[in-house]
Amino acid sequence: MLLRRFMQHVKDQNWLAVGLDVCVVVVGIFLGMQVTNWTQERNETALEQQYLQRLNEDLKENVAELSSLAEFHGKIRNNINEVASFLMQEEWNPDTHATLTKRVTPWNAVPSAALQMGAWEELLSTGRLALIKDRQLRELLQKVAASQTQSNGTIDYIRQGGGYLEEHMNEISYLFRAESGEMFIRFTFEPVFQDEKFVTLMLFQASIQARLQNLRANQAKTNEVALSHLQCLLEKPECPQN
Repeated sequence: MLLRRFMQHVKDQNWLAVGLDVCVVVVGIFLGMQVTNWTQERNETALEQQYLQRLNEDLKENVAELSSLAEFHGKIRNNINEVASFLMQEEWNPDTHATLTKRVTPWNAVPSAALQMGAWEELLSTGRLALIKDRQLRELLQKVAASQTQSNGTIDYIRQGGGYLEEHMNEISYLFRAESGEMFIRFTFEPVFQDEKFVTLMLFQASIQARLQNLRANQAKTNEVALSHLQCLLEKPECPQN
């Protein structure tokens, strides 16, 4: 219809009408492109918000998990130091010994962190990282991923080295059978009382737990910084850039 009218105007040499027809076509194309761009931008903004919400949940879980692990390693370190101090006392104290043997923690423990990285990994694998428009948030998320990679490497190295006390735990542990017939592992520090070599190994093990505590605490802080900036973005369009 429009083309037929346009051709008729050309045939009649009605140049004013031809100009108007051209303007109508150009304006129509422009408006169509604007609507398409607006729709695409709206869809991308909605998708970005979905990813921000998922990242928010992932980071909150990571902060809780890593903070818990840092506390766990701190308790092990404190327990080792407490027992080491007892072993180097001048006199044997049966009451203190009984208390300490009930609070023995897994001195060689190096648990894994169940971190949530699904939203981040999906952004990378699908090439959608550009959906996250805030530059600082992208950089903070990259730091979170880098800290996980670095921490995993450190933990693998510690595990491969084994624990300083792994070969000596049989010196302070024994099997105990309860009246029900169930077997338990119990501990006694009497065989290693004032044993400087054993205490030295304990302190080396405490240093490993301190290193793990700092590692997990630093990871938690990295996730927490990213989470804080992300939550700011969820509350308002723009947040301070560092």
